[in-house]
Amino acid sequence: MKCWHCNQEISDSSEYCPYCGRKQSEDPDKENTQSRNSTIADQEDRQETTKQNKADGDTAEQGKRAFGIRGNISKTDFLQLLTVHKKKLQVLAGVAVVLIAFLFLFKDELYSLDKKGIFHTHEWISATCTKPKTCRICGVTEGKASEHKWVDATCTAPRTCSECGLTEGEALGHKWKDATCTAPRTCSECGLTEGEALGHKWEDATCTQPRTCSVCKATDGEALGHDWIPATYDSPMTCERCGTTQGNVKGYVSSDELLKGAFGGEISFGVFNTHAFEFENELKKCRKIVFGISIAESSGDPFGEYGVWGRSHGDWKRLGTLNVEAEGEVYYDTFIIDPAIDIDAIICLPVDDPGHEVTWQSTFHFYEAQVE
Repeated sequence: MKCWHCNQEISDSSEYCPYCGRKQSEDPDKENTQSRNSTIADQEDRQETTKQNKADGDTAEQGKRAFGIRGNISKTDFLQLLTVHKKKLQVLAGVAVVLIAFLFLFKDELYSLDKKGIFHTHEWISATCTKPKTCRICGVTEGKASEHKWVDATCTAPRTCSECGLTEGEALGHKWKDATCTAPRTCSECGLTEGEALGHKWEDATCTQPRTCSVCKATDGEALGHDWIPATYDSPMTCERCGTTQGNVKGYVSSDELLKGAFGGEISFGVFNTHAFEFENELKKCRKIVFGISIAESSGDPFGEYGVWGRSHGDWKRLGTLNVEAEGEVYYDTFIIDPAIDIDAIICLPVDDPGHEVTWQSTFHFYEAQVE
């Protein structure tokens, strides 16, 4: 049959419509009259029905409120009501199951009980080096503590975590390098300085060196240069400032120049025919000559004093003597000639006559000469 009020199809035995919840009667207009004239038996029946519904628990009453039913409803009608709304209830039940599962799986992320047993949403405090991620309200933790991020120890600070400030070990301490002329005492590790630079200790410039620091050898400016005094017969060119000499004395003649073009030969000298050295280029105004002699292949006793003679314009002038003591050795001396004379030959003879039984072979050695 159809409901007298909402015109929905309902069971023929339904006393109340499961859709609109209104009581069914043959004529809706007579409903109020029948209610007023209901017999005590009807009231007892309704009371009995109410008792049965009460015995079934609060389920029917809750169902009435859920579906907007006014008045009493029998257990049969309530079950019919559930059947009519079965799909809707299944959907609601599925949603409830999903919601419960979701809340169960993500309860730690979404909510928890605080110390008073009250549900709350987590308020997370980020993980630190020593503590994992933690809820500020309930203290529940998640994950692990993060690791320390160590910064190597320095001269002034020990090994330190850049996240939490924890330290380990001790500072390295400075590695000081002594102050220099231009830099103060300095740490070779961190560059920290202490005090002031020492400053240069300057030594005056010389002829060949600019002003120079005696500590670091830094230089400043230029060398002074030599202050030359010209060469004399007694000394070569000399710096007046530092005493450095250069070259030879005035009029110097080297041994190579002396021997250049010279030749030896026999000449007569008194009773002797002796070996002589004649110069290709006459030594003009010779004032000094360094000369030596050595004896070899001798017989008898050719040793003793030997006179050194120089020929000047055909005349022989004795320059000095050499004392020959042994065979094979060179004996030489410096002969000063004053006043200077021109010399074109040199001879060397024994001062005392050694006799005809004595023989020897002499070798002349020229070292240098000086002319005006």
